[in-house]
Amino acid sequence: SGSSGLGGGDEAFWDGDGDICIMGFRVCCPVSKEIGGEIATICLASALLALSAHAADLSGTWKWTSSTKSGPAEITAVLLLKDGALTGTVTGRQGPAEISEASVKDGMVAFSVVRGTTDQKVVIKYQGKIDGDAITGTIERPGPNGAAPTKTEWKATRAH
Repeated sequence: SGSSGLGGGDEAFWDGDGDICIMGFRVCCPVSKEIGGEIATICLASALLALSAHAADLSGTWKWTSSTKSGPAEITAVLLLKDGALTGTVTGRQGPAEISEASVKDGMVAFSVVRGTTDQKVVIKYQGKIDGDAITGTIERPGPNGAAPTKTEWKATRAH
């Protein structure tokens, strides 16, 4: 009962102990909401900075199941976000493949994986919203025989 909104809906609030909770993360602040002005502003700015650093860090192992013609396939991605650049590999039934055209911006991630041979390359595009230990979005694959690309849902979870 000690919480009140900070203007961001239920995603951000003061808890009863004087801490700020944003999107499920608690940031300890040595001030209470009654102390206004610059101290509270600095505390909130620090909390948002800490949250953005955590939310944007995709480094680690991610897993998901992908539907294929021969049934479900377990896929693993090992990603590294360093100095704003996202690199990594995606490993499935066909073995590992480096990611390319990777970007992380405004809570969204996108990258491509190139499969196939030199003569017949297949580019698979991943795009999703980062939400803590989950990425939810779409996988776009080329359509058969030059048909329009197909999109399927993508839900990856960080392995712990």
